[in-house]
Amino acid sequence: MMNVLLHHFSHATSPSPFITKYQAKDSPHYLEVTSNESGRIEKIQLSDGFPKEQLEQLEQRIKDALLTTDQQVGADVLFCRERVAGHLRYKDLFQVTPVPNGAPLPEVGFRDYPFLLQFKYTKSSDGMIDYSRRREKAIIYTRLLNLLLNQRVRLLRNNAQAYWTLNVSEPPAKMSSSYRQEGYTFEGLSLIPKDFTDTSDIDEIETVPFQKYYTSKGVTSDPLKIPDNIEHSLDRIFSLSLQDYDRLSRACTWYEKGQLIWEESASASFVAMVSAIESLIGEKTPCKRCGQDVPESLLICEECKQPRYQSTKNFKEFITKYVSDLGSMPKEAALLYTIRSSLAHGAKLLQQDLRPWSFMNPAHQNESQIQGNLFHITGIAIYNWLWSRKIS
Repeated sequence: MMNVLLHHFSHATSPSPFITKYQAKDSPHYLEVTSNESGRIEKIQLSDGFPKEQLEQLEQRIKDALLTTDQQVGADVLFCRERVAGHLRYKDLFQVTPVPNGAPLPEVGFRDYPFLLQFKYTKSSDGMIDYSRRREKAIIYTRLLNLLLNQRVRLLRNNAQAYWTLNVSEPPAKMSSSYRQEGYTFEGLSLIPKDFTDTSDIDEIETVPFQKYYTSKGVTSDPLKIPDNIEHSLDRIFSLSLQDYDRLSRACTWYEKGQLIWEESASASFVAMVSAIESLIGEKTPCKRCGQDVPESLLICEECKQPRYQSTKNFKEFITKYVSDLGSMPKEAALLYTIRSSLAHGAKLLQQDLRPWSFMNPAHQNESQIQGNLFHITGIAIYNWLWSRKIS
């Protein structure tokens, strides 16, 4: 909506944080939009004498850009640590296929294999809105695949990043560096194809019984395999209540971010993973006066008169309920929330961040093991929570 208004008027100002005034240059007429803190439009006000013909033009432009229901196929390139050799189709919503022969593939390092994600979305005549809708679907399906597959799946960032890279194809003595922008493409790649790629000559991705798939912690496969119930899991996701779908979306987002930032900060990644689980633990009631969330089980200590929060207890109960193999990781069950609280409140940092040069330190190795298990615990907890929900 805001994008359409800006294109129409070509100029906007913000008299206050939640009010945007749209007004064409040298025109006395304007349109003022008032939004709430979440960005939702609450009121639209026109200046006195706003031209009727201009209002009709604006209404038509909004209808063309926002209210169409025409479907279009969009596409994006995703990356996975395991090679995608087959295809996966979920109803008429999206499909996964390998990149075509001749497309660039990784040669060294911790490999990021490219593959194609194609999906249906509601197109728009406005270029920015059309791009946003395509990006929305790509991000949502990436996060869901990242949860349901046993390999990290990622989408390139929206803002282009550049890095110093080594030209490893050169002999070591002549090796050089280049400053290059992150990105991936190949000849013939279209982000708005006419239709889904024909997969009649591409085998389906091999499936594995889901019980085995989700209990094979740390085991990788090449090429990528998928659980045999992935379609049923997706059915459940899209049948959740709005409240549960929102909670799952937050959990999947934290889970994805925790994986992506691990190499940058183990401590931040740890907090993100625990936050992913917290996204699913009940609903808190906000205080009517200050707006802060107040746990229902808040107690006051009789000795020091300080609040005693039951967050740790609720967290342990949640992962005990939804992670069946938690008994094999007793250390993690006891320490996860305690470590998270210390990290979030600045009381400590993981050794991987504080002393990254001391990677042979026993404390460093112990933390690495706990964090590796936390990735497993978080993914399984979200997955099992999903399957515990009542669906409409």
